[in-house]
Amino acid sequence: MLLVGVAAAYFEPATGYELSLYAETPLLYFVGFGIALLSSVWLSFVGADSDLLRDGALLLGSLAVASLVVLPLIRGYYLYVGGDSLTHLGWTRELLGGSLEPTGLLYPGIHMMTIFVSEVIGIRLGLAQMVVVFAFVFLFVVFVTLCVRLLGSQRWAVPVGLFAGLLLLPVNNISVHVQAHAITQSLLFLPFALYLVLRYVDRAGEWTNPFTSVTQNGLLLSMASLSMVLIHPQGALNLILIMVTVAGIQYLFRRYRENRSINAHRPIYAPAAIAAVAFVAWSARYDRVRSAAVGLLEGIISSAPAGDEITQRSASLADLGGSIELLFVKLFLVALVFCLLAGLLTLAWGSGRLDDRIPGRNALLTYLIVAAIPLLALFGLFFLSSANTMHFRYLGFIMVVVTALGALAINEGADRLTNSLSRRSVGIGLVVLFLLCLPLPMATMHSGPFIYQSSSSVSEMHYEGTNQTFENMDRNISFAGIRSGPQRLVDAQFGTERAKTIAFGGEGSETAIPFEVWGNNLSTHYDSPRYVQVDESDYQREVVLYNGFRYGQRGFETLETTPSINRVQSSGEYQLYFLESESGG
Repeated sequence: MLLVGVAAAYFEPATGYELSLYAETPLLYFVGFGIALLSSVWLSFVGADSDLLRDGALLLGSLAVASLVVLPLIRGYYLYVGGDSLTHLGWTRELLGGSLEPTGLLYPGIHMMTIFVSEVIGIRLGLAQMVVVFAFVFLFVVFVTLCVRLLGSQRWAVPVGLFAGLLLLPVNNISVHVQAHAITQSLLFLPFALYLVLRYVDRAGEWTNPFTSVTQNGLLLSMASLSMVLIHPQGALNLILIMVTVAGIQYLFRRYRENRSINAHRPIYAPAAIAAVAFVAWSARYDRVRSAAVGLLEGIISSAPAGDEITQRSASLADLGGSIELLFVKLFLVALVFCLLAGLLTLAWGSGRLDDRIPGRNALLTYLIVAAIPLLALFGLFFLSSANTMHFRYLGFIMVVVTALGALAINEGADRLTNSLSRRSVGIGLVVLFLLCLPLPMATMHSGPFIYQSSSSVSEMHYEGTNQTFENMDRNISFAGIRSGPQRLVDAQFGTERAKTIAFGGEGSETAIPFEVWGNNLSTHYDSPRYVQVDESDYQREVVLYNGFRYGQRGFETLETTPSINRVQSSGEYQLYFLESESGG
């Protein structure tokens, strides 16, 4: 049935911009998706009579969620990108063309991967970028499952870990998206690195000099750390802080407290040092790193109230008829449940209530729990600095650890209940739990009206129309756009260096058309001519989704009826207007 649903989605591709991926996808796909996911959850926990059938059920559930993750590819989206993703695509184009060197980028990792996929498979860069993004999602799910399997019981760990990973709780669609966004990819890479940390330290009692020993896990961990630096140094810094914290725990236990398991672990000093040196050597060359650190400190000591960005968005949601409370439920309710479960597991660990049925589990769990400490500290610092929504990035990193801890809490609870209840009864309880948890994350995986966002798709008509505009435009005339205007698409098509040669607004003029001007005095507002670019996504977002909150229907109509505004290009969903200034231009 899942295959039938996927086929239905594939053979009904998007023909233009779609405000909601979910609403425009054929219902038959969601019927097949729902049946597959329901069957998978049931068979994984209750109905499977053999390991083979259970493994098949786990594979079915993974394929179902995978199909939802790659639904933009299945539906034939030309591009599935947000603002930053378009700039990343432009950098990739420059790297491929040779006008930009990898060392010229702070984080060239995903761009080089995109080029590799594009060249090997023979697909366009925009499509290759989507493939790379989705590959990181699959990496996250696999290694969350493996982390839970390493620390959990054989009975429930794999299915619980898998379905916990499939929730994709770090993706909050505020600062973490299923798009090309280097910090997001580093976040999704973190479970792989955490798994290697746990495997590296766990060595069954052998002792080796930490500065001379070379192991497979050690090599992999060092390579993962170097890769994280290239994917995004901020993600690498988080990994380094986690490893340093683990190293501190090992040192303290060896010096001040006897713990046979931790004392038998391999010290992580060498991999932590390698990662730190690589981070400093790479990042110290970029002014952006230093300015970010200075900006964080200035934000903390400034008078701006903590969480100011949340307050502003709350007011906007209220104007749209929504509420921050409802949006919180949609985006974070399941994450909150897992935070509570992770908290309960931490309390059980701290009070010594976790038994030693699983050899070495409690010692390794210590590392996973302390991994959250530096992430929580950085979340607090960015929250206090009011650095836009930067703290939501760290909420995403925290949720990586919380996903694993919450899954381990579920695993531990199920294990203990199995001692007093039948395995079938416990399995039914797990089925109910995950069927309650799965819908919200699945509904918010992609941006859409459900969470007061427009789709991130860019139609081919929009992309090619913009390309024609920039090839034929008068370079002496600037742009005035809806919200941010066309800058990001220029980045995507020509790269950031060439984008600097294209005018958007002279000194002292606005790139975005002021809200109060739209539909009122647009033709008299500017003192020189302007291009105004409008596409179907602008109309759907502003009029249909936001009900004219900033840019209303009247403004779109006046573009066609005002004598001094002329349409000079039209290609389906894309229109370009030439605004003759009536105030002196």
